[in-house]
Amino acid sequence: MDVWLVVGFGLILFLLVVAGILAYLVWPMLFGAMYQPSTETVVQKMLELAGLTSDDTLYDLGSGDGRILFLAAQQYGAKAVGIEIDPIRYFRTKRKIERHGLEKQIQLIQGNFFDQNLADATVVTIYQSQRTNQKIKTKFLQELRPQTRIVSNRWTFEGWNPSQVDATVPLYLYQMNAL
Repeated sequence: MDVWLVVGFGLILFLLVVAGILAYLVWPMLFGAMYQPSTETVVQKMLELAGLTSDDTLYDLGSGDGRILFLAAQQYGAKAVGIEIDPIRYFRTKRKIERHGLEKQIQLIQGNFFDQNLADATVVTIYQSQRTNQKIKTKFLQELRPQTRIVSNRWTFEGWNPSQVDATVPLYLYQMNAL
């Protein structure tokens, strides 16, 4: 009987681990894009293309592990706001922000970026999907100020002409006042 108890607990533990792994992988796909972090080189190019300065407030939509937020805050001195729907990535990034003492410079919001007000952004970075980019266009038009710059990794906004393109990645820079 003791063997069956151990086997039962082992099976329950195994199922919990599998469920956790599936949730970690599937959660982002249900609510947005699959997690695909940009390389450090691409992140640097995104911020350079945006012309990021210490006067900017950057919003990263689907901030993942926070790499864009940290580079924006540490290298450029910008205020950075990340919005991440995945609770695991949110809590890991939140702890990393606290460990680096960047709570005053980086704000992290756990939730769906469609539900957040983006009006304070002067720069928006996004690496989602073509479908998500199409859905968020109306929100951008309603909430973003004319001088706001948007840098999209890989995906375009149909009907909008980018101000600049880095075809090597590809990256697309859009300026709200030029749409």
